[in-house]
Amino acid sequence: MFGLAIGISNVGETLPRAVYALLSGLNAATVGIIALAGVQLAQKAITDKLTRLLVFFGAAAGLLYNALWYLPVLMLIGGIITVVYDFRWLHGPVKWLVDAARQRLPVTNQDTQHESQRETPGADHSQEETRIVPADRRLKIGWKSGLLLIVLFLLSFAAIMAVRSSALAHESNSLLYRLFSNMYLAGTIIFGGGPVVIPLLREYVVAEGWVSARDFLIGLALIQGFPGPNFNFAVYLGALAAFNAGYSPAAGAVLAFVGIFLPGLVTVHGIMGVWRAVRGWRWVRSALRGVNAAAVGLIYTAVYRLWQIGWIDEGFEQGTSLADDPWWVVVTATSYVGGSAAKRTWRRSTRDTLLAVLFLTICLVSYRVASGASFHVRALRCSHSHGRGDPPLAVTYPGEQIAWTPCGTLANRTLECSTITVPMDHFNASNNQPGNKNFTIPLLRLRSPNATTAAGARTPNLLLNPGGPGGSGTEFIYRRGAQLAAIVGDGFHLLSFDPRGVNGSRPAARCYPTRDDRRRLAAVRDKKPVEDSGELWAWTANFVQACRDTMGEWGAYVNTPQTAADMNSILEAVGQADEGLYYWGFSYGTLLGQTYASMFPDRATRVIIDGVVNQFDWYDSLLDRESLADADRVFEGFADECVKAGEEDCALAGLAKSKEELATLVVERVERLKDDPVGVYVNNTLYGVLDYWAVWYNGVFPALYKPAIWKDLASNLALLFRGNATAAFLAYGRDGVWDDFGDATKFITINDGASGAARWPVDRVGLLDQLLPFFNQSLFGGIELNFYFSKQAWVIPRTHSYAPKRGIKTANPLLVLTTTYDPVCPLISARSANDAFEGSRIVEVKGYGHCSLAVPSMCIARHVRDFLYDGKLPDDNVQCEADGKPYFSKPEDEKALVDALSLGEEERRIRLAQQELARDSWLKPWR
Repeated sequence: MFGLAIGISNVGETLPRAVYALLSGLNAATVGIIALAGVQLAQKAITDKLTRLLVFFGAAAGLLYNALWYLPVLMLIGGIITVVYDFRWLHGPVKWLVDAARQRLPVTNQDTQHESQRETPGADHSQEETRIVPADRRLKIGWKSGLLLIVLFLLSFAAIMAVRSSALAHESNSLLYRLFSNMYLAGTIIFGGGPVVIPLLREYVVAEGWVSARDFLIGLALIQGFPGPNFNFAVYLGALAAFNAGYSPAAGAVLAFVGIFLPGLVTVHGIMGVWRAVRGWRWVRSALRGVNAAAVGLIYTAVYRLWQIGWIDEGFEQGTSLADDPWWVVVTATSYVGGSAAKRTWRRSTRDTLLAVLFLTICLVSYRVASGASFHVRALRCSHSHGRGDPPLAVTYPGEQIAWTPCGTLANRTLECSTITVPMDHFNASNNQPGNKNFTIPLLRLRSPNATTAAGARTPNLLLNPGGPGGSGTEFIYRRGAQLAAIVGDGFHLLSFDPRGVNGSRPAARCYPTRDDRRRLAAVRDKKPVEDSGELWAWTANFVQACRDTMGEWGAYVNTPQTAADMNSILEAVGQADEGLYYWGFSYGTLLGQTYASMFPDRATRVIIDGVVNQFDWYDSLLDRESLADADRVFEGFADECVKAGEEDCALAGLAKSKEELATLVVERVERLKDDPVGVYVNNTLYGVLDYWAVWYNGVFPALYKPAIWKDLASNLALLFRGNATAAFLAYGRDGVWDDFGDATKFITINDGASGAARWPVDRVGLLDQLLPFFNQSLFGGIELNFYFSKQAWVIPRTHSYAPKRGIKTANPLLVLTTTYDPVCPLISARSANDAFEGSRIVEVKGYGHCSLAVPSMCIARHVRDFLYDGKLPDDNVQCEADGKPYFSKPEDEKALVDALSLGEEERRIRLAQQELARDSWLKPWR
């Protein structure tokens, strides 16, 4: 198990398709085998009608709630019920009620055998089969020694749990102890056999965020091929959790092993010592009859929980229900039937049976892979690239309509996951038929530590959108929720979602059925507008048809107005429809916020738009002429701040004496790569070519978003200009920074705007004639070549009728945030939005970068809080200064600067959070 954990820790994010199929098949076979074990145990545990009911009771009650303490309570209840039943403690009152009822009924000719003549239920089932144990194998522990062991164990358990609570309260350097204590708790409270341990171990490592749901499921599948009990799985989880946290995996494996096995070792010896003294007591034997029946029921609970997470694929590595694909239902049924037949006919060991069933499963899975059948992605539980799995407990808070499940913690706050279903078309229900077509939308909430649920005083949800289009809101919370919470404060839950078509939403907006298809079909030369236009024109004609055919009728409804309506569905789900929308949207998120405020002005309670898109250009214009209006100015700002910083802080400063000279030098040097790209060899698995596109559009242009990374850009460029291209290649030459967003960006942008041949020139030359002058207006215009070719050729019809308007009066005016020079969402666009919504105000950070988070500013933070909590806006548009040294500084210098200031704890927390956000290297996709 330890070796398996080390191997899994080095596995890449995406596995080969055949491996996903094999793992899913192993999980399906495991479910079938465990279900068979449950049936066989039930045949032994069910001795009368009462025990049959208790099996059903254990299975049903186990599904209603999931906590470690809950399982032994259910089994204890089962034991109490059989004792009460067998000893007839309620016989007198029940007989009195039955006799009273009979007196009110007419006498019939039925057999009225006297109750005392009937067989006492369970009377002949409480006797045990006599077993003779050889003297040399008998346990040499008396009842006093056994009792002492039990007492010592209980004391150690209490001490470990007390320290565990302290470790949770002071999380630093406590992971290894928390791992041990979690395993110790699991080993203490788990009853009902090996299968029951799996869902509970999942709760104690996946929900904690120590092991990803994908790695948990991989280990679960592979462990079925190893000898030994399922408790050995703890060794795998312990090693992997320690490795992921930067500790020794051997230490994690040992602690998990000791923690999971020690409670059972001690309690077995203690209980067996006591058992010799009490096993003859009739009420003990009676209680065990109920305990066993309830425990068997819990095995069926485990079967269901494993069934719900057994299917893993590249689209949902945190696991989803095996029922979502009939193939895995067949595999599960095959393993169940095959195992049953093997037990009846082969007369071999259980190991042989399992191996035979697993061999049959592998044959079925291999056929599935070889047949080329696609693995269709169904609705995805929260969880996406940061998935925390199927959490232990669902909670529906007062006033809300959906259940939330814990999926980790962040900054001492609870993360909660949920999913809602929204209609495919909000505005014409007939389009959703037949079949009630819909999208599923994952939600992720970072819960306020001071949350209240009392009517009239409920903590509001602040919806967040990170931009894009195509940015994942759930990923945004995982990545930067802690910093945003520091800025916003404890008065709000932070809630975000994956918009329809994006990331974990289903169906996802895709032009390629699988990632393999994307790798095989997506390559096209599109870097030189004139030279590459012929190939790009031909390729695009196929691409847009693939987009239409892959998405089917859902594709036309992946657009911003539908997403705005989805936000109403979210508000209704969290019980906030009456209070309205509290919202902070960045970049494309400002378009979504403006669209919502225009469509539903009475619900726009507190809407912040930060880094503003011009919605009039977005929806109505062929060319987005305004978006790059300030990009060249930001590049000039990079050169200007570099010269000011000097060679000590900016490696390019020594190459020029003025910002104009440095800007020209950088452009000229990078343009040389158009004709003379540089080959870079690092080793025999890492080498390639560094060309103009990689440096300019993967390096320089993205850096304009975040001035905090200008220092790194300058260092990489300086080395490149001196003949050393390795650093630039490693930073910019391998994968495009925009490659991870899939096709949702194009679906949303093109479906929103003016697209299709009816609005554009119908031939390639005419299209180039329109595009080339536009591209030449900016140093960075060429990045949009592929996008505009797709927009011209788009064959999916526009299905929305939304048209932006001016003079919109919302429930409360909007707060508009911007920097002075934004490379993709210029100040002029913020002014356009300010004019469109009555009473709105602009708060401008004096500086460079995309959105107000590009540079630290306590002034911005104060305006955000004043607006969110009190609805307060400045009397007029205002400017804020950037704090500290936002350009060409080191992270440690920035922190030292904050430490040197006399700040209160709250202000210090906000400043440090803003510094981290300013260095966030994640970038919104550009088209």
